[in-house]
Amino acid sequence: SIENMDEVTKKKLEDGARLAKLMMDASWGNPQSQYDLALLYLTKESGVTPSLNESMKWYTKAAEQGHVDAQYELGVCYSVETRSIKNMELAAKWWRKAAEQGHAKSQYNLAVCYIQGEGVEVDMVVAAKWCLEAAKQGEIPAQFNMGLFHQNGVGVEKDLSESAKWYARAAAQGDAGAQYRLGLCYEAGAGLEKSMQQAVRFYKKAAKQGDASAYKRLIMFYDRESISKIVESISC
Repeated sequence: SIENMDEVTKKKLEDGARLAKLMMDASWGNPQSQYDLALLYLTKESGVTPSLNESMKWYTKAAEQGHVDAQYELGVCYSVETRSIKNMELAAKWWRKAAEQGHAKSQYNLAVCYIQGEGVEVDMVVAAKWCLEAAKQGEIPAQFNMGLFHQNGVGVEKDLSESAKWYARAAAQGDAGAQYRLGLCYEAGAGLEKSMQQAVRFYKKAAKQGDASAYKRLIMFYDRESISKIVESISC
């Protein structure tokens, strides 16, 4: 009887029952179950034999029903360099569908497609549009790129204040590259009030994370021994 089973056997039976129900719900068209099943096919020791083809089959079924995470993951599947199924046109297609539903990572990935001309024609205006949508949702690389776009007038109007604003947002989330560039903004007074104290502060933060450019910039203000002590003692 079930009462006399050991815990390991009970767990196997319970896991098997859950998997059977998941597969049944997926086959009946439940998009969340289809998505969950797709994840299982990419996971070892999940009760199913790992299979990229099966995973993509279920991602596709969920994605076609508008499941935003499935759309994003399907884009990722089609974008992986080492896979024979790589197809950036399909990756961009599914990221666009997810991006239009407000999925931040898909918005940023689609922006990169437009920057690099992968799966779509290069279009920096469209790239900046999707990058902005992702940046507003807190995507760090999107915030950093918005800083670059506004700094250089690429895809958007050149605006050093906007550039510094986006660098500051990414820097506040711990991005070393943004911290370094924010330091440059403070040092030059580009888009915000010039402040060597703030410039050094952000160079230190970036250097603490191993940013070589920030470390080199600090050499202008301190000798090497002092820099090492400062960087070691600073807490990002």
